[in-house]
Amino acid sequence: MRTVEVNESIGAKGCKAWVETHEKVLLFFVSSDCPPCEIMKDRMQGLLESLKWKSECILFRIHAESAMELIRKYEVKSVPTVFFIENGKKVGNIIGTLKDATILRRLKRFLGVSNG
Repeated sequence: MRTVEVNESIGAKGCKAWVETHEKVLLFFVSSDCPPCEIMKDRMQGLLESLKWKSECILFRIHAESAMELIRKYEVKSVPTVFFIENGKKVGNIIGTLKDATILRRLKRFLGVSNG
């Protein structure tokens, strides 16, 4: 799992290229002045690492302040928000903070990881 910070230097074009060319992408919208975003950042990273899942999937951490084009495109209403993108289409989301078990279940389903 690779994590990329999306800011003005990467921008919407770099993110769009990955979404269009990779089967599975996680778009994680955050804000620098959002305590729940910081909590979710650490939790998401930990849960993804706990899966020991290796693939070409990429997690984009998108800073809302510098990515308005992506905010509009994906119609983000609040942060933190995670979109599950598969073959270029939104197939799921996490909005706000949820229990670890719920996040893990959604990640496993998206990533095709068995519950074993």
